[in-house]
Amino acid sequence: MIDHYVATRDHIFICKLLFIPVAGCMIVKKITISFEKGGSFAAELFEETSPETCQVFWNYLPIEGKPLHMRWAGRGLWLPLADFPKPYPPRENQLSIVGEGYLMFRVDWTGGHQNPTPGIALFYGPEIPRNLGGIMGVRLNWIGRIRENLDELVQVGERIYYEGREKITLKKL
Repeated sequence: MIDHYVATRDHIFICKLLFIPVAGCMIVKKITISFEKGGSFAAELFEETSPETCQVFWNYLPIEGKPLHMRWAGRGLWLPLADFPKPYPPRENQLSIVGEGYLMFRVDWTGGHQNPTPGIALFYGPEIPRNLGGIMGVRLNWIGRIRENLDELVQVGERIYYEGREKITLKKL
């Protein structure tokens, strides 16, 4: 008998497998998020609640880029993904209030946003996301979460805020 700990959102389920499939139990896909000047974090993806977004995102990995600090939206980093494959994933598992370590996917689903480029947002503090014009109530697909080393994540976010952009790498774990 093998114990598998499967995390989904804020709950942990324990599945005991006897080498046969058990309904409702899945292995969680994880990624690493590493920063050029220090800081590496593991994030789990929420395939159960954001299946289409997570699948397209997973297939798109690895990603490298230099995120912008989202001063307009608070404590977060924004990594535009100009060549993200179309069609874009649908709205799923959307939030308009985010927390520390939340990994979000954003695209202009309505066609009315001033920045239609899809991207990934990584928040290092609780926020109410806003668009570039400061309008609150933006809804983002919640695709994953960093659960450990959140104090270090805050330090990385503040470093980018004060010192400027640096390379970030997201890859499969």
